[in-house]
Amino acid sequence: MTFLFIVIISFLSGLSQGQQIKIDSLKKRLSSLHDSAHIDCLNELSYCYTYISKKDSAEYYATIAENEGKHLNYIHGIAESLSRRAGMAEHFENNFVKEEELAKKALSLYNLTSNKTNINVIYDQLAFSVFSQSYYDEAIYWSKKAYEYDMGKGNNYEATEEIGGLASINIERGNYEEGFNYAQLFYKQASELKNKAQINGALSTLGQLYLRIENYPAALSYYRQALKNISEDDSLYQSKSEVDIWLQMEFAEIYGHLRQYDSALYRYNLFDSAEADEKNLRIFLVSKGEYYFSRNEYDNALKNFREGLYNHEKRHDRNEIMRVLLDIANTFLAKNNADSALHFGKQGLNMALKTNARQFIRDGYQILYSVYDKLHNTDSAYIYYQKYIIMKDVVLSDQMKGKVAAYNYVQKISLLDNEKQMQQQQLNQSRLQKQILIIGIAGLLLSGLFLFRNILLKRKNERHLREIAESNLKLQKLENEKQLTALEMQALRSQMNPHFVFNCLSSINRFILKNETESASDYLTNFSRLIRMVLNNSKRAFISLEDELETLRLYLDMERLRFKESFDYSFTYTNSVDLDNIFIPPLLFQPFAENAIWHGLMHKNEKGLLNFDFSVEENLLTCTITDNGIGREQAERLNSKSVEKPKSMGLKITTARLSLLNNNSNEQTFFTMEDLTDGGGNATGTRVHLKIYFKEMIEI
Repeated sequence: MTFLFIVIISFLSGLSQGQQIKIDSLKKRLSSLHDSAHIDCLNELSYCYTYISKKDSAEYYATIAENEGKHLNYIHGIAESLSRRAGMAEHFENNFVKEEELAKKALSLYNLTSNKTNINVIYDQLAFSVFSQSYYDEAIYWSKKAYEYDMGKGNNYEATEEIGGLASINIERGNYEEGFNYAQLFYKQASELKNKAQINGALSTLGQLYLRIENYPAALSYYRQALKNISEDDSLYQSKSEVDIWLQMEFAEIYGHLRQYDSALYRYNLFDSAEADEKNLRIFLVSKGEYYFSRNEYDNALKNFREGLYNHEKRHDRNEIMRVLLDIANTFLAKNNADSALHFGKQGLNMALKTNARQFIRDGYQILYSVYDKLHNTDSAYIYYQKYIIMKDVVLSDQMKGKVAAYNYVQKISLLDNEKQMQQQQLNQSRLQKQILIIGIAGLLLSGLFLFRNILLKRKNERHLREIAESNLKLQKLENEKQLTALEMQALRSQMNPHFVFNCLSSINRFILKNETESASDYLTNFSRLIRMVLNNSKRAFISLEDELETLRLYLDMERLRFKESFDYSFTYTNSVDLDNIFIPPLLFQPFAENAIWHGLMHKNEKGLLNFDFSVEENLLTCTITDNGIGREQAERLNSKSVEKPKSMGLKITTARLSLLNNNSNEQTFFTMEDLTDGGGNATGTRVHLKIYFKEMIEI
């Protein structure tokens, strides 16, 4: 919830930047002002009373300003008063729908006047109100509008806050790579401005990102820094808002993830729930409820979740509503109350699907397949388990991208530190040389030429050392880039293997459900051999073509067994192919074989044929995969009639892996698909042409 921290700072930026106009001074000036100046002063009083959390006074002055603005037809003054009321709706009530409504009314009035002063505050209010309702694209739009306005006006402080807001929006929607890029830019610019409040906001934003990508020690470090930097004055200010509560609760949650439950409970006990109002209490209730759940205290957890949900729904805070609905569903599931778990799980999942909140979609699918499994509803459990696996891979990919971005950032910082150390060493050496030169000239005039010659030699050596050091830095940079590419390849393989293994387990499950025990036993025997090969191959970036084809044969034999030998397959070689000396990434051909069987051959009434033809030309391996199936057009029609429209996750992952191979070589690795027809234009199958840049034994 770092975005909340940023928006509040933006709303109060005038005061937090040394422009604290005292209320008494404003009241004295008020009597001497007239017309538009009088209305502006009323709006400023409303702003100041909001800052010190005096709701009645803030509303009083905003209402007078609006009425006088209407009387004088002072459009800007009316817009400002509506903006003040939007700020109060958020600050005092967390009523995000009301805040959005008032901010949009204010914006429509701003568009009627040439005076655009403070329109960026409206953009901020719109960004935060729609963000809290999980409209992430719209929130990004308004944040960027505010950023463009601030940059145009040269408002570097406000523009930096917008960058922080963009970081938090992307983190909340699960776009961790983009979120990290904005977060580190936020910290960099806040540090350049030397603004303590913004630096704290940037630290907590980085902590939130590391929390989401499950790097809990790093998250704990950033939250500790943010809380440590809060001064007594800051604490007084933050006690008027939710900022400190969000930081404290997320801090406690990290201890829970680390299973340091005593530390987590200590942090929760620091919060005085008896004195808290609803908008702050809701944050505590849900967070403490998750602590109870982790300790298997399900009744206490449900009590907290239900009360927290009620308060979240009053404020239309959809981000938190999704979270607590799934918390409640998980709690009922743990209590073996499948009906209630299903009810709340569906609510949370439907809301997550509407907002495309991927981490919540993943959790919703997991809950539903677990519930249906308990109810022995095998078909529904299987459907939601498939969806869970796919969404889990998507979230894992998002997290991996965030980790790669964080890794890249740390490496850049390390390189900068190394450069600074080298510069300092050069400065130290330079000082030493000057001292030696001065002492030598003063003490030994007769040996001056000798000393001068030695100094020249030293400088030449230093230049040589510096050139060597610069070359080492370049080599280190290239090595880091290779490591990042390897991380991406590893992430893709980690998606490929679970997808492949899941399909095999699904086949075994079908035999068992049909009571075909002998086939299930044969299939399981082949599967054990296949899984051993897959596990061994997954440890290596490249395997021999012989090993790859052995894995492929095992897979094809298993599919023939499952489909009662409804198709045959063959391998042909059009020229000399050295199977033991050709190395390629593992599991490249299996997704194409799976695609041909499931979408082409499985629907064919006659015997199916699947042929793999291999040839080598220079350093490219060409594989032509041909089937006599029903063709892609008819397969697409059949899939469109199915309730569950299959998506070739394997082909998508393989496409990404081939793309990475292109980045690592000068050769172009690719595949194309071709529809086969007879003389009458009828579909007779599909042909895939696959070209792969391979490595030889000496390159591995």
